[in-house]
This record gives sequence, C-alpha cells and structure tokens, in this order.
Amino acid sequence: MSLSYAVATKLKEMEDAGLIDDRMIALAKQAWETRKANLASRSSAVVALQTPPAANRPQPSGSQTQSAAISSPSVESRPRRLYRIVESERESGEVFARRFVLELLDDSDVSTERAIRREYMQDLKLDYAETYGTRNLDSVYVDFPVFSVKGRRIEGRAVVFTATPSATMDYDASLRRGRMTVRFNSAVRGADWARAWARMNIETLVRDKNILLTTGERPPEGQYRSLGEKWNGDILEIEFETE
Repeated sequence: MSLSYAVATKLKEMEDAGLIDDRMIALAKQAWETRKANLASRSSAVVALQTPPAANRPQPSGSQTQSAAISSPSVESRPRRLYRIVESERESGEVFARRFVLELLDDSDVSTERAIRREYMQDLKLDYAETYGTRNLDSVYVDFPVFSVKGRRIEGRAVVFTATPSATMDYDASLRRGRMTVRFNSAVRGADWARAWARMNIETLVRDKNILLTTGERPPEGQYRSLGEKWNGDILEIEFETE
C-alpha cells in the first residue's frame, strides 16, 4: 500500500531541505505499511464478531415467508371467538354470582348457544378458583338461574359454588333406592336454588368417580329421581331412586 499524497509530499519537502535522508524515508514508509496492515486486521475482526453464525442469520425473504407459514398457525386454524362480553358484574353478598350480557359475533343456533354456555362456564370456574384459591376445578360448578337469548344478545345470571359428594353412598339394589350427601361451600347453605340444582344433577353426583359404595354395588345407568332433600348445615342429604 503506497503512502498518501499528503504524506509523500511532506517527506519530499523534508528531504529537499536536508532534514531526512533515504534511510529515514524508507523507515517512514515501512511504519506506514505496518499501520495500514494493523488497521485492516482490526476491521476484519470487528466484522467477524458482528456477523451471526449461518444458523442464526436471517433467511432470504422467500425462505422467511415459508418458515413463518410453517411455524405460525394460520388465522383459519385458530379457534374463532363466538361472543364478546358486553357486561359482567359481580353481585355483592356471600354467594359468588355474576350478572352478564354477552353479544354473539355470528348467527346463533342451538349448538352455538351450548358452546358459548360451556366456554363462559369454564371462564367463571377459573375466576372462582383464582378468587378463593381452589385447586380442584372438578368440585366447582356453575348454575345459570337466568340464561336468555334475544337475537345476538345473551343475558343471564350465573352462580358459582363448590359441591363435593360424600365419600360413601348407600344404595339398595333390590329397592333401587339410595341416599347420598353433598357438601356445599358455606355461602350456599340452605339455598333453595342449590336444592333445585341437586335434584337436576343427581346422576352427575351419584356417579362421581370418587364415591365408595357401602354396599359395593354402583347404581345402574339411567334416570334418577329425587325423593327428597334435607339440609344439615352445609350438607345436603338426598334420597333418590333409579328408574
């Protein structure tokens, strides 16, 4: 690499003035070449540090598009929202209840209403579990005393509570009758709506997988009918028969 014009001109003026000789000019040229070589080496090192490995380098636009299409789910594959929440207000009092208004995002039919009911029910269970620190969602239930569909709007009231069937249940296969108890959380104690809910859900409660039968025989599949309910504090005792 040759000397720059300015440096070469300065050295020539100094030589003409007798201030330096040929040996000093040669040393100056050698120092200049060494400096240039060092600068070039540093630049290469910096570039090497800043350049990511081949595996981490951005791919060309075509490859990027293809990779994104593979790794990212398409809009069509994502679950489509069926509704949006217009209002959701927690009622004051001991019972965990909400009044709500939902707006359907598409035309409604029976299957859509059932899907919305299930989805909103799960959201309410999670809300209840987070509020009270409940770990077992299987013991959390939701009852809809009001669930009214008007066009694209659903208005209703939801009550969320825990209900745990007793560990044992009596059942007489010859009479097709049995007795079981269900423990509710304390806010539900004595509520008429809880008795109505239990009557409607006898089969779900009777066939709970955690119940042990004192007789060793499980009631058969089929319809269940309540013969009466009686409160004892937080516990509801239910007499039932199978049909």
